[in-house]
Amino acid sequence: MDSIGLSLNFLVGFTIKAYVVEARYLPSGSMEPTLPQHDRLVVEKITYKINSPERGNIIVFSPPQGILEVAGSQSGDAIIARVIGLPGEVVEVKNNAVFVNGTPLEEGYIKEAPVYT
Repeated sequence: MDSIGLSLNFLVGFTIKAYVVEARYLPSGSMEPTLPQHDRLVVEKITYKINSPERGNIIVFSPPQGILEVAGSQSGDAIIARVIGLPGEVVEVKNNAVFVNGTPLEEGYIKEAPVYT
């Protein structure tokens, strides 16, 4: 393959990773049983450029650097999480439960009852 072909392959691969899909690895069991620990994912990146996330969606995002430092993570680490609160809603943790706008959140997707603090 000539240098033009290699350059074109690199450009196409970079564009796809930057804007369309990207492979991710799930190092923790924080999303079990929905996503098992050490699972490999292909994350599609177009949907949330067109539509807003909805409650219950699983999203991948890059948090502010300060959050990563507090968590002891590396720069560039992404977080995989489930959306529980939407813009304008009040999310609270009290009495060992999550509340959204004063209503307990039904968390049927979790592996075991959490102990919230």
